[in-house]
Amino acid sequence: MSKATGALLTKLDLPEGTLDNVPCIRIFGRNTAEIENHRGVLEFSDSKVRLHTALGILSIAGTELRICCADKQTVVCTGEIAAVEYESSR
Repeated sequence: MSKATGALLTKLDLPEGTLDNVPCIRIFGRNTAEIENHRGVLEFSDSKVRLHTALGILSIAGTELRICCADKQTVVCTGEIAAVEYESSR
């Protein structure tokens, strides 16, 4: 990130990564995960959702998982979420 971008984020009181394509992950309780700035859904089943992101593969594990909303930038996954983690790169 450039110094100018960092200064702008500081001045606007925005978190780092806001202007980049860094994923923003929000978890609401154990039932909803919202992921912004994804690069595509790689896998989807009722027990696992895998997303391509700028930081690697993001995996959401649980039961009765559903993608209730998806567009170019955001995916909202619902169900009983057990884990959210980045897969290790080999």
